[in-house]
Amino acid sequence: MIKLLPRLDAFTLEGPDWRVVYVGDTLGMVELEYLLFPNGASIRPVQRVAATSLRRFVGRALADADLVVCALPRLWPRFWRARAPMTVTVPIFVNTTVDVRPPLADLLRGNRRQALRYQLKKAHAAGLTTRFTRTREEFERFHTEMYRPHVQRRFGRRALISRMHEQWRGWIVPGGGLLLIEREGRPLAGQLVRPVASTVFLGEEGVSQTAEAEETQVFLRVALRAAVIEYARSVGATDFIMGISLAQRSDPVLDSKLRWRGVVIPGGHCLDPEWTWLSASLPEPLRMHLNQRGLITFVSGHPCMVSIGAPTETTRHAAEPIGRTLVVEPGSDSAVIEVGQQSTTA
Repeated sequence: MIKLLPRLDAFTLEGPDWRVVYVGDTLGMVELEYLLFPNGASIRPVQRVAATSLRRFVGRALADADLVVCALPRLWPRFWRARAPMTVTVPIFVNTTVDVRPPLADLLRGNRRQALRYQLKKAHAAGLTTRFTRTREEFERFHTEMYRPHVQRRFGRRALISRMHEQWRGWIVPGGGLLLIEREGRPLAGQLVRPVASTVFLGEEGVSQTAEAEETQVFLRVALRAAVIEYARSVGATDFIMGISLAQRSDPVLDSKLRWRGVVIPGGHCLDPEWTWLSASLPEPLRMHLNQRGLITFVSGHPCMVSIGAPTETTRHAAEPIGRTLVVEPGSDSAVIEVGQQSTTA
């Protein structure tokens, strides 16, 4: 938080349909551009803003911008926070936890998990096996040949890549290890894991860039998740933490975790930035865009999917794995709707 004092960076992001002002921690700015402007935006820095003047800056910015986004840590003082007719705060990332006490077959029951069962069946038919290792040589091969190229290929310029020594110190040294998915002794994919008390934490994954791995990639990652569940059960864990995802229901990474009966929980810590969205009058196309992305927030510790305006049937369906919808009506109190229940004021 110290780096945000005494002045905050500020930018305008403009595309063909709307204009946004961004102020605060620049850490999540790439993700914000990707969320609001999938085809890119024209970005221009503006004069830095004194923390004590943030409210006045936002008030002026709202006169020209469709939306103002403040990227501030959860510990940011309330008296320095801005307000607007529509104000909602969301994290940038969330985490997901899975109860692994039920057998794997029970976790995969139901129509929603039919594709997972099919892919896991294909993995077994392909002769994939699992092996746990803690050797430095295999870890380094995983980092350079699987993890780095896999993340770079998957996320491009949005990729957040850990350094090799950071992974080693954070996962292997404290007693964790590497789960490898192999075929006839050839490593095709890997996943870092670390048990702590009754919980197994899931680290970064990597997939080999060979043609063989490419052909089987669809069910390789399903095999990895199943291997982690079996590993967690073997070390006496009751749950495993699946790692961070974007706090957006539309994020395919989060969606894949929810299919394993994942429960959304806060990610990061109190100094990580979160986004506060402010608008005096949100244009309808932008409102629809944000609702389609399915922003996720927390109310009294419970995850909620944000609906700006009355939720549609599509919104209600998307919110089912989250459990609740936070309905934000500009100029009115927000309301929490439990899945299948009436709303309550937040």
